This record gives sequence, C-alpha cells and structure tokens, in this order.
Amino acid sequence: MTRNPKEITQMRKLISKIKANCPDLDRLEDYEEWVNSGVWSWPPRLKEVPAEKINRCGDVLNGPIYTCEGYEWPKYNNLPMVPFIQLDLKRCSRVSGVDLGTGLLQVWFGCGLIMGEDAFIRVVPADQVHKDKLLPVPAFDMEKLGDSTPAYLFWADTGWRATKATQIVSYKYRYFTLPHAYTFREEHREQLLGLGKNCKQMIKELDSMIEFSRERFSTGTHLMGTFGSIQYYPSECPTPLFCFEGDLEFYNFGDGNGQLFFIKDSTGKISFSLDWSCL
Repeated sequence: MTRNPKEITQMRKLISKIKANCPDLDRLEDYEEWVNSGVWSWPPRLKEVPAEKINRCGDVLNGPIYTCEGYEWPKYNNLPMVPFIQLDLKRCSRVSGVDLGTGLLQVWFGCGLIMGEDAFIRVVPADQVHKDKLLPVPAFDMEKLGDSTPAYLFWADTGWRATKATQIVSYKYRYFTLPHAYTFREEHREQLLGLGKNCKQMIKELDSMIEFSRERFSTGTHLMGTFGSIQYYPSECPTPLFCFEGDLEFYNFGDGNGQLFFIKDSTGKISFSLDWSCL
C-alpha cells in the first residue's frame, strides 16, 4: 500500500541483527511479530449533530442509520435493535486503497445481547441507498430497555430528534499504528545477565525504539490500522476494518477495545465480524 515509516524498518533490521549476534536470547520472535503487526490507519473526523440532522446515508459512528423497504429497522425480542456503526464501503475503499465493495455496512445489537458474538451485521446494497427511500426512525422505550440500555443509544434517550449523534464527516491523513509493547528490560531483564557488552548495547537501542514507538505509533479509533492486545493478539485475528478504543464516551468496552474485522475469500466475497475485549 505505502512504505512503512523508517523507524519500523530500522527496528526490523535491529531485531534481525540481535538474533544473529546474540543466540542466547529468547523471545525475540515476539518482538518480530509485534513490529510486523504495525499498519497504516485513517482516524475519522467526527462532528456532533442533532440526531434528526444526521446524514443517515453516510458514515455514522453514533446515531440513527439507514433503513428502507427490504432493509427495515431490525428487532430483537420485539424491540428495535440499536445501531452501532454504519460505514460506506465505497468510501472506505477509496480512503484505504483496499477494495471492500460497495453499499452501507451496518452493525446492530439487541439490548441485552453480548457485544461481538451477537452482532447483527448486514450490507445494504448501494442501489438501495437513497434519501427518498428512508424509513422513519422507531421510538425507543427506555423504560423497557432499563439497565440494558447501551451508552451508544443515548442519542435517543430524550427523543431522537433532540439529542446529539456523531457523524464521520471525513478521514484524516494516514497514521501508522503499532500495539503497545514492553521493552526487553521490562519483560526479560533476567536474560541480560551474562550477556556481552555488544548485545547489551543493541538491546538498549531496541528498548529506546520501543519506548519511542509508544508515543509515535499508538493505537486508537480509526479506519483500518491495528489495536492493542488485551484478550487476543492482532496476529490471531482477521484484518481490522475499523478499530474502536474504549475512551470514546459513547462506546464502553470496559477499559478495553473493539474491532470490526473483514475476510475476503478466494472468490472476492467479503464477510464481516465484530469482537471486543476488556481488562
């Protein structure tokens, strides 16, 4: 897609050099896997708007999304499901350079369901998306929802026309993301005992690069990119389409994060899934 930052290339070369010259050191493969998990992302530009004025045909991070005949507002236990996110796949393709198809990708939840494994995910075909086809937003009975009301439904709390929703209006310039990592000294200090001066110096240099990466290449909420490891590692997962951090006030992952993943098979068919983890 695009060339990696020079610091990433330098770390890869240094790790290879350490492996070749310091054969008694273990766990260097973990650092190779870590540095290879870095990838470009595109942070969204967000705008708070009254829920009634949100563009339901566009990218919505928090608020009412698109429905039409044939793609009505879904229900769970006779209650309207809650929209989690909507992304215009053509726009995502244009920004990221990855062919993701077209249409509106939507993720929904039924109140009380477990986020991730119980997500209802669908794609509304592009030829069905037009503002003239929009169906009304249903009323949400907050008393029936009770304690199961998710934070990302607060836009409907006092009547959906009155409160704020969040629109993705555009995407910022690309930003390289790399999961948080601990230095070799923090994780494997005991291995440094008995090492020669040259190996210790290279480890010191690697640790300085790792500390730099924490500030320069952090993860967050963005299109594509990668995420911090909590209950699973990026290498164990499909490719992220969108990453969520728990510090967003309307998404609560319990001091954790969530990811919307995609997989493209040999025929070009794309499937989507959602997962989340917390401390």
